[in-house]
Amino acid sequence: MEKLQSWQTVSTRELVKSKWLRVRQDTCRLPSGREIDDYFVVEAPDGAVIVAVTQENELVLVRQYKHGFGGIVLELPAGIVESKEVANETIIRELSEETGYFTPNVEYIATLVTKPARMSARTFVYFANAVTKDSQGQENDSEVIETVLVPIADLPALLQRGDIITETSLAALLMVWNRLTA
Repeated sequence: MEKLQSWQTVSTRELVKSKWLRVRQDTCRLPSGREIDDYFVVEAPDGAVIVAVTQENELVLVRQYKHGFGGIVLELPAGIVESKEVANETIIRELSEETGYFTPNVEYIATLVTKPARMSARTFVYFANAVTKDSQGQENDSEVIETVLVPIADLPALLQRGDIITETSLAALLMVWNRLTA
């Protein structure tokens, strides 16, 4: 078996640039020498997601409309890491804005890469236990969010029914499963 090697980027052409994402078309040279001239990559900001558990041993989830998917999803609280933030600050802010729950401390769990063949963004996974309700969250007409509390004991049935379908939420829950079920 050949040793794995990186591709070389011969050239890059920017196709779309906005504050939310950048789309580029790369010409890549494979280790074999063959060139691919239409390899498209989406560069998006990094994100953060949190598995937050209340003092009553309930998982804090959010239900919201996702336009790219075209439907309503149930998922963990998450958000984009702003340019002047670090990921742990982002997720504390997002948890409060989306759900009204607060924690002063979060534990870093892992970094996920979703769709690494075509996307550059990473998602930082955090865990917080004993989060407390301190507000109603923030109103935002482009992000109408319903907070859903699920007893940890009900989580397996929720997963088996396919109620949570976002890959980041599923991966984050799997990464902290032993903490949730201990």
